[in-house]
Amino acid sequence: MTWRRCRCGRGRSAPRERDVARLVIDGLSTQDIAATLFISHHTVRDDIKAVFDKVGTHRRRDLAAALAGTALSPAPGSWTG
Repeated sequence: MTWRRCRCGRGRSAPRERDVARLVIDGLSTQDIAATLFISHHTVRDDIKAVFDKVGTHRRRDLAAALAGTALSPAPGSWTG
């Protein structure tokens, strides 16, 4: 998977955006991600929007599908739910 270059001029994802993407793929809610990373839920939402833009999707399940099989995808058997 390659991060797409977004219109805002930022190309690659920031480390926190990758952390947020991993937690989204793991099925955590915005509030749970914020608590896990000790950041505001507003910051989580901004990071999720940035990741969506870079990957070219707008839904969490599409993000998980787009990143399946990449370094960001969870290990087999580690999915929550």
